[in-house]
Amino acid sequence: MQDAVIQWCSPPDAGTSVFAAMVAWRLAQRKLQCALVDCDFAAGGIDVLLGIENEPGLRFQTVDIPLGKTEGAALNGELPQWERVGVLASQPWNGSDPEPWTVSAVLEALAQANDVVVVDIGAPSALHSLPMLRQCRQVVLAELTVLGLARARAARAMMIRQGESRPIMVGVVPRRRGRRARGIGVSA
Repeated sequence: MQDAVIQWCSPPDAGTSVFAAMVAWRLAQRKLQCALVDCDFAAGGIDVLLGIENEPGLRFQTVDIPLGKTEGAALNGELPQWERVGVLASQPWNGSDPEPWTVSAVLEALAQANDVVVVDIGAPSALHSLPMLRQCRQVVLAELTVLGLARARAARAMMIRQGESRPIMVGVVPRRRGRRARGIGVSA
């Protein structure tokens, strides 16, 4: 599974779900079979973001894997589709968080049935509850503000201390939150 899952981590409001969705969409355009999984169990709602919240299909809160094993192709067939990407969204308002063995079984099955699985975990602290993702390629979105860069640096240091591979760092321009809000400058 280590080559099949990419995870996106960031400080709040940095746009990880949009970024993860765009990566999955671009991979699907390149003819790779791709699944997009929303493991942000605190906020979730990637299906709402993509406009497929009313499409029939599985959501994490409706996945039932009592024996801890499932078949990837069958699981793929139950996912709502967005732009040729199967989407497994989290809807925390519709039930409790899935059990860790359910998450593990789902990710393992999707990794075997797809070329790439893009996992949006929201914040790096989620790695504590999803240890199976520690071996996967990690991307940290760093908001280009002083606070955003400090958070990204701390997240990167925590990931390295815990033995994860060095994450890829991607800078994102902060949202404007008023006249005085601006990102950091870069000088040559």
